[in-house]
Amino acid sequence: MAIQLQISEVRRPKKFVGCFNWAQEGTIIVEWDRITVYKFLECDESKREVLYTSGILNCWFYLEPISHRYYLLLLGQDGILQVVDDSLECVDAFRIHSPFKRVLCYFDEVKNGLFLVWDLHTIYRFSIDGVKRKFFERMKKIYTLVDEIVQIEGYWNEQDDVGQYFTIDVLSKVKVGSDFYYQRLQEPLESLETYWVGVDEREEVGSFSHQPCMVRAQHVGTFLITPSNSYFYACPSLSSHLLDQRQTTKSVEMGPFPTNVDPNLRIVDAHCLIDGKILKIYGAVNTGTVFELKCKIIYDSGKRSVSRTFLSDGDIMMDVCDQLEYFKHIYGTWYTFYSKMAGLFFQNILENEKVLIHDKIQQHSIFHSYIIGNSYSGLKSILICGGSSKNNGFLEIHRTEFSEDIICENVFESKYALDFWPTSHGIYWIDQDNQLFCDKNYVMEASSVLHVTKEAKIIEKGTNIICVCSLDETNYVSLASRGYVSWSDTGVPCHIPNPPGHLIEPIITHEGSITGISTNHDIYLITNRKNVRKYKIENLDLPFSFILKRFRNETFQILCDVLGWVQISIVPDKILAHFQAHTRGLRICDIPNSNRLLLYQDNIVILLSVSDLVAGYIKFPYNPRVIKHEHQDWFLVSCASGGFYRVQCPGICSWNLKSTKNTISSPFLITKFVALEHNPTFVIGIGITECFDKVRSRLELQSQVFVFNTFVDKFVSSYQFPKENSNLIATDIISTRVQMAPVIDNISDGISYAKRLTFAKCVLVSVNYEIAEEEGDNIFLFSVDDSNGLLELHMKFNTEFSVSHLLPYHSGIFFAVGEYLQAFELNFSIKDNRFNVLEVSNRVELGGVPRNSFILESHLENKYNGKKRKSGRTIESVIIQSAFKGFNQFELLQQPSKKHASDICNVHRLILKHTNIRDMDLLFENMYELNAIVASAILKNPKNLNPLLLVSDPENLVTAIYKDNYETRASQIEFFNRVTKIVPLDYLSTDFRKINDLLKYKILPLCFINTVGGGCYLLSESSKPHLNVTDNCIHGIVLDHDGDLNIEIGSNILDI
Repeated sequence: MAIQLQISEVRRPKKFVGCFNWAQEGTIIVEWDRITVYKFLECDESKREVLYTSGILNCWFYLEPISHRYYLLLLGQDGILQVVDDSLECVDAFRIHSPFKRVLCYFDEVKNGLFLVWDLHTIYRFSIDGVKRKFFERMKKIYTLVDEIVQIEGYWNEQDDVGQYFTIDVLSKVKVGSDFYYQRLQEPLESLETYWVGVDEREEVGSFSHQPCMVRAQHVGTFLITPSNSYFYACPSLSSHLLDQRQTTKSVEMGPFPTNVDPNLRIVDAHCLIDGKILKIYGAVNTGTVFELKCKIIYDSGKRSVSRTFLSDGDIMMDVCDQLEYFKHIYGTWYTFYSKMAGLFFQNILENEKVLIHDKIQQHSIFHSYIIGNSYSGLKSILICGGSSKNNGFLEIHRTEFSEDIICENVFESKYALDFWPTSHGIYWIDQDNQLFCDKNYVMEASSVLHVTKEAKIIEKGTNIICVCSLDETNYVSLASRGYVSWSDTGVPCHIPNPPGHLIEPIITHEGSITGISTNHDIYLITNRKNVRKYKIENLDLPFSFILKRFRNETFQILCDVLGWVQISIVPDKILAHFQAHTRGLRICDIPNSNRLLLYQDNIVILLSVSDLVAGYIKFPYNPRVIKHEHQDWFLVSCASGGFYRVQCPGICSWNLKSTKNTISSPFLITKFVALEHNPTFVIGIGITECFDKVRSRLELQSQVFVFNTFVDKFVSSYQFPKENSNLIATDIISTRVQMAPVIDNISDGISYAKRLTFAKCVLVSVNYEIAEEEGDNIFLFSVDDSNGLLELHMKFNTEFSVSHLLPYHSGIFFAVGEYLQAFELNFSIKDNRFNVLEVSNRVELGGVPRNSFILESHLENKYNGKKRKSGRTIESVIIQSAFKGFNQFELLQQPSKKHASDICNVHRLILKHTNIRDMDLLFENMYELNAIVASAILKNPKNLNPLLLVSDPENLVTAIYKDNYETRASQIEFFNRVTKIVPLDYLSTDFRKINDLLKYKILPLCFINTVGGGCYLLSESSKPHLNVTDNCIHGIVLDHDGDLNIEIGSNILDI
């Protein structure tokens, strides 16, 4: 049975297209999926907005000369040209039937003409009927060039013998090479003529790495601006053009950067204006520098003769941003600027006044995304990373959380407090040296202090008391070592029958008429201080915290173990929820007279409702060591870094979960990250930055490994690779957490619990020395302290071949993929506290540029080459996606070997065997001839062992192929933007019972599909065979409804 797939939008791509001055002092901004009208320079709130599903590639402004109405010509990705009026309604359209590449446009606003180029070589003319609002009348092909046309500009001339005539300046480029030519085309004087004629011979401008910018100066001529030079061609209607008193029709003059030798510098755009007797050219280059060129100019009375000086530097030279992509004159001395890093903004270049339009049109590429967090769906977060340049990256966190305002006040500064008790005499607390204080005053040595009552009575540990819990401000209940439970207000003890011989960290709690005690894996519930019942703790490790909580007519039991698992039950034994909220034990702070409580660790705080099972993170202002409720919505907090604070959470009992998005910029490009298992606080990633080496006088790349705290939105630690290893590139990072071996192996992985905990905090980073001057170790092992995020380098080694990425396997084994493919095993000696790495497979040459790799698991019963596989062998393959060889399959054979002396248990010698093309898995039956694969992934559902293959090509088409027994089903998704990466998601166990779920629907997330422009989409398997989503659409993607694999549009999973 085929699976039901759905795709949902997580993050919509951003792509700026254009910006113009609009009707009635407005500004119109065009993005790839929308047109928005704002009040000029006030773009906080839009006046009108229209969405476009087909995608807008380019746009041009037109002011109709008769009606003075504003129009916008839009080029859609589907090849349709639409004209919209000042109400943003489409009034005319024209489909370009032939394939189009770069579309050029020029409007003749004098006689309502439209000139278009869409095939690089031919100029078409259309007549515009302003009354009927028809823009594509009487299409004519007026000129064809063999070379590629890169820019056109039109203008009207007048001569005594022929009167007025229209001229088009054409800048063209040879197909092969970098030579540019300038030519003038003249409208035929005879109305019956169709083709236009050249006014004079083509002029060779020169050879440039980037095209010159053509700027028209009315009644003067045409300038072609390059960074170093300006090329001038006088207007043909002039009877005389004097340049420094010398008659000439063309000249080479200075450019804005005459000494420039940077081949990457290019003119983004330029604009000419004549202010009295001064001709000024304002322009900008891609590095973000605005320049001015000017010259003195004198006309004769009829403007038929011009005398001017050579171009020289103007008064303006300013840097406005980095990596400028768009520069246009919009109004007066105001200009529009856009860069992927800075977004869109307006600037008055004379007064240096800037107006930012937020950063909402910043354009990033997404390189990695993942769902991090816990088994409880309400505590999951979606994390996305990417950037727009090597010095501009970002991390973005999507989650549901309680994001209300919190009020804080300092009580007093202190050292780190292990525990504390608010009393009528002050705050009693114990420091790390086991000293008891009252506020700031020393009281006594506190190694045996268990509790301090509200009346400041100190209760110490002894034979009669091993744990204690308050009943009220005066009284308490305690447990003795021999199993006797006593209440201080009655003094009558109750004995636990058959208590365990040794109590490990017992916890006692009390609520109403019930007293609860957790010891080892047992729970004792004492009702009315005499009736004792014993229950086994199921599916939990050793208890870490335990409370009873009364709400309405039910008593809830909340138990958290040392591994962060939380179990919620209704007394006595009705389990409501069981989930892992962290990797370490969570403390509990009750909020009396409500259905809510706090679960917390040093770096997270979770608000949990026990009755409706809603949980979410709180943006807590401090890292808490201990939190205790004071009254109403006030809490007393001792911080992990020291000090006591009083915190108010106004209305905490009525707080609601909200979807939030936090975007954090970084001065380096973030390419990938991994998260600690079940610990959403810290993610570890790799980044690349570009810096200028003053000694070597060149740009160099630097890589780093960083740790990011997702709750305080800060980078907390990092490892910078040595500067002597400049141009070393960090290529990949993977977690070393132990993945279970496949069931069909029938072999224990032999990794102890202690090693699992150690591996769960470590990551492996691969580096590449391809462009570096010196080579060295290329695999680095780091660990992360899950309490503070500190990063530590443990070891590094050299695989002896270049590595482009890493592929985790199981049982501590991973594959290094690059020039070769080889398996290694990471081991940790508890005795020596030392890591080491061993080769555990043969080395196979790949002979290509591997871009991706994954493990393909097959059924044991499946036939392979017509024969069944021998028993005791694992039917698995390593799939390599190469830049030039498409897919390659390597059969993975496992042979158990003897133990090594270095404390390695059950090491398996792996054998990699290349599979012939004809014997490759059915998934790749029609793929082996493809070599133009941009991204790929194999997705696995543990409940359904049939794999799903996703492949993206350079045409932004993602093909999904599902193998169902011996048949394949396929369907396609077309994306507006190029896919950068397909990220498979591990199976995410999610409890959907009454839980506010980040993913909104009962779905199984399979992968993220990331794109340039900042697009991120979630592909999921749905448990519902038919979704009611007929009205849903996602701008920028088109589904193939003719495919035999069903893919539907899912509802947006984040409404932010």
